[in-house]
Amino acid sequence: MRTPVKYLPDYANLPDDSGIRLHKVGIRGVYIKREWNDDFVVTRQSAYVSLYGKKGINMSRLAEKLLDWEFEPIDLDDTLLEELSLTHEGSDSYWKCRWKDIIDLSGPRMIVDLVLEGRYIYSQNIKQWYLSMTVPYASVCPCSMEMVKTVGRGVPHMQRSKAMLTVRLSQRVDLPEIVSDAVTDIADVVQLLPWMVMKRKDELTWCQKAAECPMFVEDVARKLAQMVEEWQWIDDWVIVVEHEESIHEHNAVAVVWRGVELR
Repeated sequence: MRTPVKYLPDYANLPDDSGIRLHKVGIRGVYIKREWNDDFVVTRQSAYVSLYGKKGINMSRLAEKLLDWEFEPIDLDDTLLEELSLTHEGSDSYWKCRWKDIIDLSGPRMIVDLVLEGRYIYSQNIKQWYLSMTVPYASVCPCSMEMVKTVGRGVPHMQRSKAMLTVRLSQRVDLPEIVSDAVTDIADVVQLLPWMVMKRKDELTWCQKAAECPMFVEDVARKLAQMVEEWQWIDDWVIVVEHEESIHEHNAVAVVWRGVELR
């Protein structure tokens, strides 16, 4: 027996009289292939709209819209934000896309976590884009290094570390080029990069370099803050640096921001 769909109840479309506006309602964890740097990558995407006056939204509309953009280049797509908004009668819309990129530097290759996020405030016709990058590196504790030097024996402790930068874009950019340049800048600051393949002579060179650039988490945060102020294509930023301490149960963290909007 076929069910007449038009007579089925649409609970989400019923009125809501609470008077409460939900800023973001939507879907998270949608895996879709998009084009990046002339290759296809698997992205993890989220999409949201604002909601007021109704019980719920039609989430399948958001998923369908994301699928419409499958295999398209990852970019600052104002049109996508507008299309997400129109799925629910001109609501505010939000889109987030996560993926990984491999950036080849002189020697190591960097596996970088990237996040592109777009926000559209419908009533004001304001569209804003944000880019986040997480870059792995290694750090040497300056305090332990000085103690080892003083007593004449021992090994300074080291740890895996990561620098997480989120910036608000102030202009249209070539996204792959900007990401490559930004990661190169970050690598120049943190200095000690993980290598996938390392011969003995490479390991010796790496360890000798490590002895020359011990840095607290605070040192890295300050240096990155100075660096990011030189980027002319952004107008706001926040930096989170984390060292996964090898001799403590806790990690060391430093946070710094320009503070226009991002915290």
